[in-house]
Amino acid sequence: MVEPAVLSSPLCLVLLVGLPGSGKTTFAKSLKDVLKQFTVVHIEVDTLERELKAKSPAKEGFSADTWKEAREAAFDAVSELAKSGAKTPTAVVVDDNLYYASMRKPYLQLARRAGLGLVQVVFRAGTAKAKELNAGRTGEARVEDKVIERMGEKIEFPDEKGQCGVVAAPEDVEKAVAEAVKNPLEDTAAKMAERKELDREETARSLVHQIDLGLRQEVGAVFKEIGKEKARMKGKAISRAKEEFLERVHMAAKGAKEENGIRELLQIEAGDDMTAVVANIVSLFRASIKSIVT
Repeated sequence: MVEPAVLSSPLCLVLLVGLPGSGKTTFAKSLKDVLKQFTVVHIEVDTLERELKAKSPAKEGFSADTWKEAREAAFDAVSELAKSGAKTPTAVVVDDNLYYASMRKPYLQLARRAGLGLVQVVFRAGTAKAKELNAGRTGEARVEDKVIERMGEKIEFPDEKGQCGVVAAPEDVEKAVAEAVKNPLEDTAAKMAERKELDREETARSLVHQIDLGLRQEVGAVFKEIGKEKARMKGKAISRAKEEFLERVHMAAKGAKEENGIRELLQIEAGDDMTAVVANIVSLFRASIKSIVT
């Protein structure tokens, strides 16, 4: 049992890590009965993805852009909750695969900056078991076996080294959350240099996200300009060029010397207006696809 008086942080992030079909969503829905002293906020990426698809019926089947938007929406929702704070014990459950350490990193950074408790619940169901459970799903909830197999080969389970919160099995979640809220992650003075770097990374990530949105809008505008017939003929080439250009932006944001032109345009400090930078990058993209459009 967790006494509210001894909580160092009333807000705890609970990250669910595991393959599709490993039981994460069923587990998340049961937490209201397990964490009875907490308000449980369940943020399910699959639900967010379905909502985004419903707003754009043209997006049928799997869409990398929609999946990415759903994951960004989940992180934004968690960030807002962290920013607004919690006066009573609250567990924010992030229901996603989070199979790469890099997918979990933004949540760890957020927890450190905000001084939040954090638990990583690990579902170690193997590929065979995950596929077996997934076979009982229907509709969009069911994932292709090859996707589970690919994730099974790449999944990076968290360890307990460094400030990564409490790593626990599903059956130990109550104890893990109790420990996490008493011992939230810290952002100490000794880590100011790291914090500055994190702020830079967050600004760059936010800028790249705004550029991504700007490029999508520009592609939509191009399709309207060239008309339906031409869009059908050149749509794939334009979309591919957009993805390749966005990858160059990502590389430039990471400091790639071969992308100096884009990297110079990305120079921005935390709090600066990103509008002009996004407009310049989008203009550069528009010029790069001129040969495809004409």
